[in-house]
Amino acid sequence: MGHQTDGLAEVVERTESAHEPAVRLVIDDDYTDRIAELRDAAGSSSKDYSETGFRYLQTLEGMR
Repeated sequence: MGHQTDGLAEVVERTESAHEPAVRLVIDDDYTDRIAELRDAAGSSSKDYSETGFRYLQTLEGMR
């Protein structure tokens, strides 16, 4: 971990245990991997799932 991410593992552990299962923090490489999966899914579908964020990704991926 770098200077800006020092202590994040502890924050993740405390937050998830206090709010489980409602909150799951995803950071660093896990975040990057999940965003890539969402972008792939968005780029391969034009169906409206009524999720604004996913619809936005669909639009962006369609412009590539």
